[in-house]
Amino acid sequence: MLIKASLLDDGGAARAAFRDWSRADDLFFVDNGLNLFLMLLYERLKHWGETYRDHDRLRGVVRHAWVMHQRFRRDIREIGSTLSSAGIDIMLLKGAALNVNAYPDANRLMSDVDIAVPRSQLSQAIKALTSTGWRANFHNLDLLPMATHACQFYRGDSQIDLHWEFFHGRPLDPSIMADIWQSARTIALDGIHYRLLSPECSLIHTCEHGLRYNPTPPMRWLADAFFQIRYGGALDWHVLQALAARLGLSQHVGLTLEYLAGKLQQPEAIAALQSVPRWDSTMSSRAELALEVRRTPGCHPFWRELPSHIPSYLRVRRRFRGLRLADYIRAVNNFEGPLAPTLHRLTRLQLRAVQEGIKARYRKLARWWRGDRTTSELSLFQETGWVGWFPPEDVSDGFLRWSEPHASFLAPVSPQHGVLALKVQEVRPLDAGFLERFRVRLNRTLIPGNSIRVDGTTIIVPLPLAARVDREEQRIELVCDPWFAPGDPRPLGIAVLSVTLRCDQP
Repeated sequence: MLIKASLLDDGGAARAAFRDWSRADDLFFVDNGLNLFLMLLYERLKHWGETYRDHDRLRGVVRHAWVMHQRFRRDIREIGSTLSSAGIDIMLLKGAALNVNAYPDANRLMSDVDIAVPRSQLSQAIKALTSTGWRANFHNLDLLPMATHACQFYRGDSQIDLHWEFFHGRPLDPSIMADIWQSARTIALDGIHYRLLSPECSLIHTCEHGLRYNPTPPMRWLADAFFQIRYGGALDWHVLQALAARLGLSQHVGLTLEYLAGKLQQPEAIAALQSVPRWDSTMSSRAELALEVRRTPGCHPFWRELPSHIPSYLRVRRRFRGLRLADYIRAVNNFEGPLAPTLHRLTRLQLRAVQEGIKARYRKLARWWRGDRTTSELSLFQETGWVGWFPPEDVSDGFLRWSEPHASFLAPVSPQHGVLALKVQEVRPLDAGFLERFRVRLNRTLIPGNSIRVDGTTIIVPLPLAARVDREEQRIELVCDPWFAPGDPRPLGIAVLSVTLRCDQP
């Protein structure tokens, strides 16, 4: 409903979708991947003269985005100056390019700055960035250009993705890469010249990146494709079809057009499907897309991404014959040191996770046998709805999952559930100083600190009925001061061993 309210051309249908969404949902429960649509909705509400029941929060989201845009504009200017001074060609990608070329109000949300440079200038670009304080977020910089498409760099709170390829696990032949750079457009921004992908290649790039599975639903790609088709430059659909077939990405484009035409009734997408009705792909391409768009079971990102990495490695191996599988795995997963001990640890973690899942089902059955039908134990291996959590770690007495200093999760809190029990590993002392600064919110309602208590190594938090909203899942926020373990650079919150909803009275 939020997507339809933000993008439908039919004003009446868009308003009806907005009203349905506003009655049924709350800004607090909007996934991060949908925040872009809040920006678009805000502009529409102003045009319609309508107000939202949580207008102040919506306006706060827009103001925060505006501040972030100014920071990203500064970063683009500084990065552009650094690289152009070194004689390096710079291409803007994703949000940085779309705000310039596709979104009429330049309100496409960004979490980082994406740029591309030619492979021939990659070493030069990395040297220029590191000389100005940027640091790579990957350990195996020597292997990355063969194994993957980009590398993340950071400096303070700023972050850039430096690309030398345009698609995941698809190193392009030099002839195709040359054609893409040759067909790119040139723009000037703050006195610096940048390149932009051709309209056809830009849309294919959006479709390929958007359809891949992501724990945070990347639904913004629908808006990206919508605005690119409408405002991103004249599209030759036959040229686009030929290029997509050449890249093995025809199905990505076809599925996107079908969604825009069928669900959002975009006239341009309907016309495109009438002009080019068939977006056929090979059986291997369809199988690979099926691996990319679905979440594969696993307790660690390595296991969840492994199936899609297999065809990517086979394709990369055809281009870089000297790349060993072990080096590829180390590079794309950012593993440091010898691979064998890491794989042993991850295999052990996966087996322990399976074992823990069986134990959790046994505990649930035992509670049911005792007549306890309300206690609910949440899995530490959840992805969806869990924001600000590090991956689970294997410890001697089971698993723990570190939170960040500000973390949240969705919990199926029923009217019978009276308390939340967080069993923690007391790596971080649960002393009076910690509790004084520890905050818990239930659906934005702060739970009084004096009602939170510690029973051994379990933090007991009451869940007042007054703070609950009319939906199946409630969002619980945990906030504490950052803590740093010896030898660990991560800012940590609490080390959670289990999360249980109980019917105890607080």
